[in-house]
Amino acid sequence: MTEVVVEEVESPMKITVVENENSRSKQNPKKRVGEEDDETLASQQNATKKTKGCKSMLMVDFLKEHNELDDEELEKWENEDDDEDELENEDQEEENNGTIKNKTRGPTQCLKIHGRQFEEREEIILDDDGEPVGPTEKVLTGLSNFPGTIAKSSAFCPLIYTNFKGIVKNDEKDEIWGYVQNLRKKNIVNRAKQRFNHRMGPKNFATIRKKLREKKGNGEDATQAEMFIETRQCRKGKKNEETETAISKLQEAIQNPSQPPDQVFRSLFGKEKSGKIRCYGKTATPSMLKKKEEIATIKKQYEGEISSMKEKMEAHESLTQKKMEAYESLLKCVMMQQNPNLSEDDVNNMMGQALGIESVIHHSSTSTYIPEKGSN
Repeated sequence: MTEVVVEEVESPMKITVVENENSRSKQNPKKRVGEEDDETLASQQNATKKTKGCKSMLMVDFLKEHNELDDEELEKWENEDDDEDELENEDQEEENNGTIKNKTRGPTQCLKIHGRQFEEREEIILDDDGEPVGPTEKVLTGLSNFPGTIAKSSAFCPLIYTNFKGIVKNDEKDEIWGYVQNLRKKNIVNRAKQRFNHRMGPKNFATIRKKLREKKGNGEDATQAEMFIETRQCRKGKKNEETETAISKLQEAIQNPSQPPDQVFRSLFGKEKSGKIRCYGKTATPSMLKKKEEIATIKKQYEGEISSMKEKMEAHESLTQKKMEAYESLLKCVMMQQNPNLSEDDVNNMMGQALGIESVIHHSSTSTYIPEKGSN
């Protein structure tokens, strides 16, 4: 009897709820349609939202659990490392569905680089200063992003957790947040002091210097003035008047070298800070640049001496050749005066035989007159 009563009580309640919902929709159809649209949009967003395949736990616990995964779950885990390749397609699908997806870090996580095998590593080309300059800009961008994904502070974010949520202690999170806030304030102050913005994105100075060196064609390195012009020129958007004024002065100094461009650069921007030098990258120092300039000066000096020695040798060879030709002409005249019956071809053959050189002159006759010894 109890079960029958429950069924009779439950069924009217369900019917009543449905009727009330229908009556509400009839009374206010616009509101109902809007609610349905919101529910549909929310369901689409939930459907497209990715679920994390990694729980917040210690790395040791994760490895223990990961060893017990079946093939299906393992495949799901590995597929999440391919997010970088699917970003563009997913953005297009979200636009087609009428939903907007927030921008994600994507390439800065370097998922592809972390997933490479040892044999698949990219070769990095370094310049004379040890700065990476190749092989491509895409590889260099990955190189600049990759160290940030593995270099973590053991005091703040130890690598024993699978993700940030694994850090349970609130004190540690507060310490990290305080560190980030202090760094933010410091960067705001430094940013306000910066007058000339760098406009080359993630490209390093070594790559730009290499490009300018190749553009010159004479093997000379770009000066500070040339590097400043190349890296601070505004190609898009609003131009900075102060930057444009500095660039015009440097360009004038390069075109009319009454004063060295680097000297004009120092007069505009002041002295270098201790241990640093502008427009040369993070690894360059004044002492390194000074040594490099000394080596370049010595190299240029030796090249000048070698060039001078080559010119002297060429002049000496030319003079020697002229003397030999004069001696040969004089000898021919003497031989023809002493032997009037000899022709010029006969004299040339005789001199060729004496010097061990075969004559290449064609004669009308095969006979050759050779005077006897002692004849006048």
